[in-house]
Amino acid sequence: MQRNSTTAGEAYWSCRLAPYGLGIASVVLGLSLIWVSPRFDYLGLAAMSGAAVAVCHSVKWRTGLDRYQLLAMAIGFVPFLIALRGLSTGQKAQYVAALLVVYAAGLTLLARKFKSGVQ
Repeated sequence: MQRNSTTAGEAYWSCRLAPYGLGIASVVLGLSLIWVSPRFDYLGLAAMSGAAVAVCHSVKWRTGLDRYQLLAMAIGFVPFLIALRGLSTGQKAQYVAALLVVYAAGLTLLARKFKSGVQ
């Protein structure tokens, strides 16, 4: 299936802005680790969830199929909703920041791959 211009534009801007998101999320995560005691089991879950969302988005952009967007949303939100009960307010922010760090890192690597011309 061919990618349409909307999907290509979404992929372009997401990958283009990913390094900025990576920087901001890294700073937030680093600062939160100073003030709040982390739950490393949930940070691992957040990292796996962020990587899976990045993979789902790259497959969506490659194929143009919207079902991968739904899968990405489910992979991103369902573990967070499950983790809500066991986390304090600061740990929730750490969870989201960890998810965003891994997601933005994945998109940054994807953008570098596209710039190098390897597909």
